[in-house]
Amino acid sequence: MTSHARAVYNHKRSLLRLFDTGTVPLDVAKVVVCGNYGIGKTTLIKTLETSRHRASLFQPRDRPDTPSERTQGVQMKQLRLQHQPRAGRTPAVHACFQFFDFGGHATFHVIHTLLVSDWTAAFVVCVDLSKSHEELKQSLWYWLRFIATRVKQSRETLFASELQDPEGLDKRPRVILVGTKADKCHPSHRLNTEDGSSQRLASCIHSVVSTFSPVLDVLTPECVIPLNCFRSRDDHFLALKATLSQHWDAIKRRRLVVPRVVQRVSAALGKLRRGDGQRGGPLGIDEAFARVREKSEDLTSMGDSFTLDIFRLCLRCEVRVVLGGRGCKSCAFSSRTHTLTHSSSIPCFCS
Repeated sequence: MTSHARAVYNHKRSLLRLFDTGTVPLDVAKVVVCGNYGIGKTTLIKTLETSRHRASLFQPRDRPDTPSERTQGVQMKQLRLQHQPRAGRTPAVHACFQFFDFGGHATFHVIHTLLVSDWTAAFVVCVDLSKSHEELKQSLWYWLRFIATRVKQSRETLFASELQDPEGLDKRPRVILVGTKADKCHPSHRLNTEDGSSQRLASCIHSVVSTFSPVLDVLTPECVIPLNCFRSRDDHFLALKATLSQHWDAIKRRRLVVPRVVQRVSAALGKLRRGDGQRGGPLGIDEAFARVREKSEDLTSMGDSFTLDIFRLCLRCEVRVVLGGRGCKSCAFSSRTHTLTHSSSIPCFCS
């Protein structure tokens, strides 16, 4: 085992202490939206959130090279989408998702490696249909190789019990291929405007699926889902929502559990992020610990068992996010990175 793998292995052993607080079912599906910058990933998530449906005349101009509008690092969004169970007479329920919007600029790709090893996640890999076929193919191969490489590396750190998996669960992360800017499609793709099919794209996708299928479960193995990211009622946009719903349903049926204390800390951080009238700005870890205890009666009721050490472990179960413009005085990141939790107002907890 390499030194890196051993460090991650020891880290996982420390995280197991959190299960001593009890468990709760995992009912939130993780969705990572990735792809090059300026192709509509943030627009896609916004349309999922608001269900907006704009005619072409009311859509903003395409300005992919505007630096001020680019996603910096990773942005998170908690969304609830309607899910219709397979049994026809069963009433619809709301599926809960946590979306991670990856900044597409190459500056941030190294940080994204921290987030792509979760086999329970679904990866929405976006490619730009307005680009030439060769540019699209290059982007598709890059992002699938990026995800597959990190997933393979993470398997070094699995416990023996995880590798054996007596229940025979498929632990390949799911991948959904999406083509944005379908309304500006490049002629080299030879896209059928009626059904979104393309023999040339199908050949490209068949090649990548055959290469990465041992590591990734591609839910759209025949085509990309072509989207105009401003139109939520188009058939292909509805097909994307249905595929996301299937992912959430699959996570629920696996009956996975997470430590109860992590869920409580996450909820308290959410309240902190929304604001409580107290001072804004960055918080130190000691103050953040005190504030989340104030926010949660459940954490307060844990008494002395909810320690600062447990709080730190909970934070390590959260996401690491890039924050531009500041360096971290507490860790090895010295330029544009910080380790954050769900609250963008709380800086580096890596110490």
